[in-house]
Amino acid sequence: MCKRRKSVEEENFVSESIDEKKIKIQEMDLEKAMKDYIHIDLNELYEKTVAELGLQQTKRDQIITVYIALFAFLIPAVLEAENMQIWMQGALLVVASIIGILFAQVIIRYRVYKEIYWLCCQSISFMFGIKEEYLTQQYIKDIFYKTLKKKGKDFYEDKQFSKKKYIKKSLFSSETIYYMIHILITSLVGGLGLGLVLPFHDYIRIGIGIICTVVVFLSLLREYFVKCIEVYQPLIDNLKESLKKTFSKAWFLHFDID
Repeated sequence: MCKRRKSVEEENFVSESIDEKKIKIQEMDLEKAMKDYIHIDLNELYEKTVAELGLQQTKRDQIITVYIALFAFLIPAVLEAENMQIWMQGALLVVASIIGILFAQVIIRYRVYKEIYWLCCQSISFMFGIKEEYLTQQYIKDIFYKTLKKKGKDFYEDKQFSKKKYIKKSLFSSETIYYMIHILITSLVGGLGLGLVLPFHDYIRIGIGIICTVVVFLSLLREYFVKCIEVYQPLIDNLKESLKKTFSKAWFLHFDID
């Protein structure tokens, strides 16, 4: 009897130990789940993203307006200056062109972030239909990738992202036309300035100025499309590093998880 009672007590002790371990495991799983859980005010987040999206376009328009105003003032002032030597006139125009090139870099940055923020808005819209407890950082990143893939399908050809199709569909969009106006002015100013600076015959200077104008224009246009296509690089090479680089710019969707 004593042996039976002892064995029963041992069994009860073992079963209680197992139950305790199960409870501890469940508590750890719950703690992990709560750790990954992110509380997000989606309405506020969406409003901030839309506001920032509009701000990118406003900043771009302001830069182009400032440069056009500078162009309209500088060109007549320089060319009509009677006491200024020709090479000095050309040097001022080259400096103005360099400023335009720097502005072009900023415009490209705004264009890229506008595309990223648009993807953020679409991702947040999708998140409205998901239970909040499922919104972990990894899941949000997956949503962003799906949104990117959905947008990228507009530029697919033979089931692959086509750079040529992206350029073809984007070339005459309002975004690209605004940018081309800016770089056309920048290129003309640079070509004219270089033509005035160089101490060659008039025909040679005109030829060099035209070549410079074309090269600067095409170089800046190429850089614009290269940077825009980089947003969709994850669809081209299917690498995690590419997605990580694109998602790193979508800072509205970044949440700290301790």
